[in-house]
Amino acid sequence: MSSEVLGSSKRTVGALRILLGASVLVPALLAGVAAWQSHGVLIEEAEQRTVKTAAILQNHVASTFEIYDLVFHRIEDFLRLSHGQPDPVELHDFLARLAEDVGRIKGVFVVDSDGRMIGHNRRVLLHAIDLDVRERDYFLALKTAKETVFVGEPRTGPLSGEPRINVAHRMVSETGGFAGIAVISIDEDYFTALYGALREQPGDVINVVRSDGFLLVRSPPAPDGQTRYRPGTYTALTVPGDQGLQRKVSSMDGIERIYAFRRISGYPLIVDFGLEVSGVMAEWRHQVLIYAGIALPAALLLLIATWVALQRARREAAAYAELRRETAQRTAAEAALRQAQKMEALGQLTGGIAHDFNNLLTVIAGNIDLALRKLTDTSVIRHLTATHQATERGRKLTQQLLAFARRRPLRSVVVSLAERVAETTAFVGQTMGSTIAITVDLPVDLWPVEVDDEQLQAALLNLIVNARDALPNGGEIRIAARNLRLPGAGRDDVPLAGEFVALDVSDSGKGIAPDVLPRVFEPFFTTKAVGRGSGLGLAQVYAFAKQSNGLAAIDSAPGRGTSVTLYLPRAAAAVVPRDVVGAPTRELAGAGRRVLIVEDDPEVADVAEGYFDAFGFQPVVVDRAAKALAVLAKDAAFDLVFSDIVMPDGMSGIELAQLLARLHPRLPVLLTTGYAGAPSDAVEMEAEVLRKPYNSRALREAIEHALGGLRAVASA
Repeated sequence: MSSEVLGSSKRTVGALRILLGASVLVPALLAGVAAWQSHGVLIEEAEQRTVKTAAILQNHVASTFEIYDLVFHRIEDFLRLSHGQPDPVELHDFLARLAEDVGRIKGVFVVDSDGRMIGHNRRVLLHAIDLDVRERDYFLALKTAKETVFVGEPRTGPLSGEPRINVAHRMVSETGGFAGIAVISIDEDYFTALYGALREQPGDVINVVRSDGFLLVRSPPAPDGQTRYRPGTYTALTVPGDQGLQRKVSSMDGIERIYAFRRISGYPLIVDFGLEVSGVMAEWRHQVLIYAGIALPAALLLLIATWVALQRARREAAAYAELRRETAQRTAAEAALRQAQKMEALGQLTGGIAHDFNNLLTVIAGNIDLALRKLTDTSVIRHLTATHQATERGRKLTQQLLAFARRRPLRSVVVSLAERVAETTAFVGQTMGSTIAITVDLPVDLWPVEVDDEQLQAALLNLIVNARDALPNGGEIRIAARNLRLPGAGRDDVPLAGEFVALDVSDSGKGIAPDVLPRVFEPFFTTKAVGRGSGLGLAQVYAFAKQSNGLAAIDSAPGRGTSVTLYLPRAAAAVVPRDVVGAPTRELAGAGRRVLIVEDDPEVADVAEGYFDAFGFQPVVVDRAAKALAVLAKDAAFDLVFSDIVMPDGMSGIELAQLLARLHPRLPVLLTTGYAGAPSDAVEMEAEVLRKPYNSRALREAIEHALGGLRAVASA
């Protein structure tokens, strides 16, 4: 016992030593990581500020020079109208107005091709100074080269005594030769005043550089009066592209900065902004001190927490075990929820596809039906009949999709499972061959169930066919059923409560792999070879059971076969014999009757119009519920309104029917929609549901029912 206590004590001391070291190292490490991350963030933010400021500078310079372009173009237009020989007074007045309108320039003047000034906005300059500008850099550059714009070196104004920047524009004669220049003079302070406000700290710098390396503007001024970058020292002149970002030491003042440059489109100019790195590093060092101040108290807190942690270790271990158990339960519940959500999402997707497909089938089948009425060629009739049969197979496929999406309404009736199993096995037994045996085990007192008879037969057929496909080398298919009273989640792990009949279809095949089993009820999922299955069989079985207020479950493992169980609710009433098919429906007397067709799909509307024409009706077609109301407001002499349920522009067919019930209470309404089920509002109106795609017989029966006194019939 003492050795165990000693061992425990040693382990505790060892743990304390580890925690003691961690209480110092961990805060130091965290502080170091935070400092490193802070350095990266501050540098990145500095680069972003630099780039944004360079963009502001570019926009300012570009907008300024765009205004100068407008001034130059107006001068050219003036000179062109005067055929190159303007009146000096008129030219002066024109230039004075330009300078006053712009308000940002100190002088604007015109020089002819010989370098003689012929006009200035300030008339005094025409007589007070030397008018010859032939030796000026901007005149020489534009006369000898093909450049359009040149920005001259800053010069001291002859009258103001202040540094000026001259922007010159080359003018061309009608023959394409050199016709002189127009010059705008601006104060250097115009740029430096703004740039001083943009600089965040004294060490920041803003440059406007000419493409030959001449420094036009610098804020603050260059040390030692430097006006030109040495070759190779200004990176923006040597790199391609209109913009760039770099970190380097200035060749002029030796200060390390983050530089961002932008070229001015259309002008031989580059603007750049340099952010002093030392300011960024000072801010970073300040943050590092803050982190260090936080880390020291944290280390002390960790030292105290070490003793508390040791005291609570045992209780936390127990709590951790409980947490693991609860986490496992929650994980299982979340997995079940995700599966349910996935099935619901797939259901909504397949339901929408089936809805659109139903509309297509209505158009195809309807046009074939109408064409068959008018044809006598037996060969054509045979081909069209085969096509019509294909559309019927498409209709059954959409019914499976809608059943999975739970948008196909169930026509619940009381059904004897024993009878349906017997009928289905008799039907498929001939296709099984001699290698597969079907065994049926149903008790005599098996309860009747309340389900959709058609969907039950489809589900049985799907289960038996799947079982057969699982037995390529033969085997046994067993169909069994039993009565169950389920209390809820408990017995057989079935979360149902009440009286149910469990119908089980099992096979002796090779079974399903565990990783595949959770997906077998998904639509379009199949493990069969291409062409052997659509992947909708088990999806229909799953949806049928859910819609019937029951459940579908599967149990399988490799090597021991597969068993699918349907839990179907017990019927409260006795079995009612199925209806006997009566005499054929009589011809519909539609002659002289008018019908208003409300359908937004033009192809479906054409089919409906063709049917009503064939029945002898006089159809009027509109594509909106609002248009139908407008037609009825002018002429209410209609015998029937045939409307789609899902309509654009806010008003549905249900809402139209409800409104017509108040405005025209004696006018029957027949509703149609691409979905298989009637909406809840249609159910409240006790509307009968007739599924799409409809043929002439189904439509005729619905019309007869509507004209016979039913307020509204919903044709799905």
